[in-house]
This record gives sequence, C-alpha cells and structure tokens, in this order.
Amino acid sequence: DFGLAKLFGIEQSQGHASRIVGTFGYMAPEYVIHGHYSKKSDIYSFGIIILEIITGRQSTNFHGSGRAATLTSYVWQHWVEGTIIDMMDQSIVEGCSIEQVSRCIHIGLLCVQEDPYRRPSIASMLLMLSSDVIELPTVSEPAFCIVGSSTAGSYSSSIYQDFSS
Repeated sequence: DFGLAKLFGIEQSQGHASRIVGTFGYMAPEYVIHGHYSKKSDIYSFGIIILEIITGRQSTNFHGSGRAATLTSYVWQHWVEGTIIDMMDQSIVEGCSIEQVSRCIHIGLLCVQEDPYRRPSIASMLLMLSSDVIELPTVSEPAFCIVGSSTAGSYSSSIYQDFSS
C-alpha cells in the first residue's frame, strides 16, 4: 500500500511490520499475512491500480459479478476466458487498441503475482510499459484470486481459508 511509506525510514527498502496498516485492496499478500514488505509490495499496489484503471472498478469497493469475489479474481477470470473486452471500462473501449490494453492487463497481472519474486522489478515494469517489442513473461493466477459461487457466505469462507493457510 502506498501509505506504508509513512511508517518506514527513507533508506529502508524491506523489512517486517509489527502491525498491519494500509488499505486492504492495495496491500500485497506477504504484507497482509506475514507483515513482510519490500519494493515488490509497491509493485503489487501499482498492479492493482493498473487493473482498476482498465476495469473502471475499485479494488477496495469491489462488487464481484459472477463467481469473482475480488478485483484480481475478476480480471483473472476474464483473462483466462479470453473475454477482456467484457471487463474493460466502457469509457476506454472505443478508440483504444485491444492489443495495448491486453498488454497492460498482462503487466498488471504480473505485478499482482502472489510470489513477490515473480513480480517484475520497477525498472523492468517500466520497460515493459514503454515498449511493445519486449516479450512479457508468462503470468499465473494472481494473489487473492478468490472464485466461488455467487453467495456472500461462500465468498467469506473462501477468503477465510485463503488467509488462514
């Protein structure tokens, strides 16, 4: 979460927090679950923002459609099904390049990988965003990808299981 900067020293690029603060929808899983933070935590937050811009939906106020309980689940579901145009904010659909939007979604999904070591560095992410010729690594299911039935009870039990393991 970008708000974490207030808690840590200027030269401190990673560490362990004794208390968890921040905005849930933007916090990396390693921080939420274990209190570990690093530059890769910022990459995670940035990835969420990319996905929010493309979908027009907020991670912190996400109301899933279908089986998706989180923004990352929603994006992943459409990515796997090849229906990214259906999840895009309608205000950007017209006049945009689907190839470029698809690339941005791919980069966003790379940024929200559960394993921080699978997330790109800041430098490589900037390179990927600024060049269409750089090949992107394969993306796998993102963190906090919770898919279940459309009842609120099954979402909350799935979330509980994810956080308790």
